[in-house]
Amino acid sequence: MKNMLIASVVTGVTVLTALTGTASAWTYGLTAYGQCISDGYLKITWTVNNMTENEPLGITSSSNPLVVPVGTKIDAHKTADFIQKADGTKPGNYSLTLKGDFPSDHTERVRMASFDLKEACKQPTPPVTGGQGSGPTPTPVVVTPVVAPQVKAPVGPVNAGGGHMAINASALLGLFGSAGLIGVSLRRIYKKGF
Repeated sequence: MKNMLIASVVTGVTVLTALTGTASAWTYGLTAYGQCISDGYLKITWTVNNMTENEPLGITSSSNPLVVPVGTKIDAHKTADFIQKADGTKPGNYSLTLKGDFPSDHTERVRMASFDLKEACKQPTPPVTGGQGSGPTPTPVVVTPVVAPQVKAPVGPVNAGGGHMAINASALLGLFGSAGLIGVSLRRIYKKGF
């Protein structure tokens, strides 16, 4: 009888632990990190942490769906960062509230995080305008068009006698458009012959 009582107590503790473990297993985290960036804005990184779970987390509600859209999935054992760019010209509080659930446990769990901007972000120094108003005077760019010389090529081949064809330099310039190509073309003609 004593052995049966101990077995019952051990079994009861095991069942209690198993039930308690299942009830508290589903969790995720939400954190906020903010920093001023060079253009004077505030960059807030919202991190959803699903590192402890074996199932993906599905976002079912978001107080800012432009930052964390409803329907977003965060894979098991992963984190996901969501970036919000906010006005950094004045101090303020920024918060995000999410509801999420897991496929095998359809209980929505709410998480909230916030970031307090204590003082305004340093704004970039405006460019020197030279007294004209809205910005530096642009440097004018002069574009000079390139015009090829107009050369008329002879209508037909010029017979230089002996069955060879002679082509003058003006004709080649008209055909090939540059002195560099004339030299290449003359070498080819000379090597091949007519």
